[in-house]
Amino acid sequence: MPFLLRVELPDVPGSLGRLAGAIGEAGGDIEAIEIVEKRHDGTAVDDVLLELPPTAMPDTIVSACNQLPGVHVVWISRYAAGGNLFLDLEAVEDLTANPTEALDRLVDLLPVTFRADWAARVHRAHGQRYSTEAAPSDLPFVELVRTERPSLVLLPSPNNPTGTALEPEVVGVLCEALGDDGLLGVDEAYGVFRRTGTPSAIELLPSYPNLVVTRTMSKAFAGAGLRLGYLAADPRICDAIRVVRLPYHLSAVSQAVALAALRHHEELLGKVDELRHERDETVAWLRGRGLDVADSDANFALFGTFPDRHAVWQRLLDQGVLVREVGPEGWLRVSIGTPEEMTAFREALDAVLDESGSK
Repeated sequence: MPFLLRVELPDVPGSLGRLAGAIGEAGGDIEAIEIVEKRHDGTAVDDVLLELPPTAMPDTIVSACNQLPGVHVVWISRYAAGGNLFLDLEAVEDLTANPTEALDRLVDLLPVTFRADWAARVHRAHGQRYSTEAAPSDLPFVELVRTERPSLVLLPSPNNPTGTALEPEVVGVLCEALGDDGLLGVDEAYGVFRRTGTPSAIELLPSYPNLVVTRTMSKAFAGAGLRLGYLAADPRICDAIRVVRLPYHLSAVSQAVALAALRHHEELLGKVDELRHERDETVAWLRGRGLDVADSDANFALFGTFPDRHAVWQRLLDQGVLVREVGPEGWLRVSIGTPEEMTAFREALDAVLDESGSK
């Protein structure tokens, strides 16, 4: 039976070995150990994934650990993901191996991984996009939440590719529709780039205990290689996540780099205001050229429309400017860069528009 143990111990040589010996003598079999925190007072916090035989009691492990000098067990809990650890890892490997099909593959894998009857990917405006065979054929979004009572709904805000943030009223309606039966996850990966006055879903946390807001250091902190994210939620949700998270989910290198980034957050986040200004200037310029532009709270802008967007994309590429050919038909997406890069983009698009005689 898998358990996850969180323990405070002296950060000195031999301390971890003594802990492992005590757990072994108490009948536990250690499968993994992860360093959670190294403190300035000379102590460390570790998570220990261990297996206990049916005849052993977790209290025995706690007592054996607490008898060691300087050791204190913070908590021990059943590790729900332990029995499916290899299945969880296989799902992650499958998704990363096929990035272009990751969303649809995620839908396919959800029923297997979480023992659900079916799964579907539904767009607020366009309805059902992809589903497993057992899913109903007609799934209006909010009505789906009210009738099917899903355990989890995930929404991006700002979304990709339009970059538009969800209105607080939408988040509130969905939280109320889910009620006590499910969680609403709002992914604010681009949240730091919101326009002035655009609220964050984090502001709604006191009103909705079933709301979870996730963010990443990949965007504003330029830390995509860290694979580091975080969430804000009701303390009860955070406690439950600590119990079921995978071991070794975050490397020591990622933790060290993230802490360094946080120590220098003023310098790193200082670039965000510059980027938001450049984005707003770009949006205004595109609209001044007669193009349609989606309201953006992200670090990119979706613009159009073009009868042949691929031809426009190619002509920009021929001039050394790469944009994304994503989103609804006829639209293109430009990521916001330095002032020099955006000047190059405007000059290249000017040439394309003048050449085609459009807009």
